[in-house]
Amino acid sequence: MSVFPLFAISMVLVLVSTDYPDVFARIVGTLGLHLTQAIAMVMVLGLGFGAYKFKLNNKFLYGALEVLFGISSSITIVSRVHFTSIPVSQMSLAQVIALVGSTYVVARGLSNMHEARGKP
Repeated sequence: MSVFPLFAISMVLVLVSTDYPDVFARIVGTLGLHLTQAIAMVMVLGLGFGAYKFKLNNKFLYGALEVLFGISSSITIVSRVHFTSIPVSQMSLAQVIALVGSTYVVARGLSNMHEARGKP
């Protein structure tokens, strides 16, 4: 079995349960900005390729991971919003766009799960 699902689930848990900006700030402080950016680029390319290969062989599970990631990212976004009587006014444009993106990821995950079942 591929390492991708385990990595994806662990990343979701990190995003939901920790104060990850502090972790990234410590990494940049230790490695420097440019090296951190280069490592991030290599990781994104590697994980993207791994996700592609994983999806080819496990489309239903890949879709389920997409749904899990979309839900957890929306929880993370909303947990950082200070709601008032008019909640939308307190959300930044980036947060609104991220919520729309989370919705899209959930929809793609459900579509992949449906396609994996072989239904038209």
